[in-house]
Amino acid sequence: MTAAGAGIRFREGMKMVGEIIIVGAGAHARVVFDILRAQGKAGNIIAFCDIEDKGEVTGQTIFDRQVLPNVKALDDYAASHDVTLVVGHGNNSKRKEIIPHLESLKATLGNAIHPSAVISPDAVIDHSTTISAGAVILTGAKIGRGVIINTSATVDHDCEVGDFSQVAPGAHLAGRVKIGTEAFIGIGAVVIQNLTIGNGSVVGAGAAVVRDVPEKCLVIGVPARVRKRL
Repeated sequence: MTAAGAGIRFREGMKMVGEIIIVGAGAHARVVFDILRAQGKAGNIIAFCDIEDKGEVTGQTIFDRQVLPNVKALDDYAASHDVTLVVGHGNNSKRKEIIPHLESLKATLGNAIHPSAVISPDAVIDHSTTISAGAVILTGAKIGRGVIINTSATVDHDCEVGDFSQVAPGAHLAGRVKIGTEAFIGIGAVVIQNLTIGNGSVVGAGAAVVRDVPEKCLVIGVPARVRKRL
């Protein structure tokens, strides 16, 4: 095992270059700023970008960095500057919406990985992913693009976490769990080994998942049961 940043395999071979813009302007964007600051990259962060289409709002700042008012402003800047974009939006659907657009730009797409995270050197992590403080990712794990592995969450050996999904603080995945795209594992939830969580499904806070979860449904409780279709 290794501390974050030492020997981890990245699918896209990402390496942050030049200036950094955090794509997002809400609470998760501030978390991403904290992670990058812990990496010693605060001096590279020049701006945040509001992707909520609130109009041409100017003069806003976060941590004394300007907030670009919309995606067009980001596009214009990225077209003429050596810039790394780090996604900082906590909503799974919004990340699914914005990341394909960012991939079309002339920019590097980076990750935010806290130095206190413990990650196996043979884990594979795709771009635009956040791994927060105290997270643990074990051997053989595969983390998709636009994923959030939140504070003190654990992803055990050979798990697969699909694109645009989120594992909330203190949630735990046992070995060989497969999480579909846009899924959400709630705070403090646990998933036993060898299970599958379907695309777009939500596991409620504190749930204990002991059987596969179908696509697009909410499961809650101990043991977790389907409460409704989404």
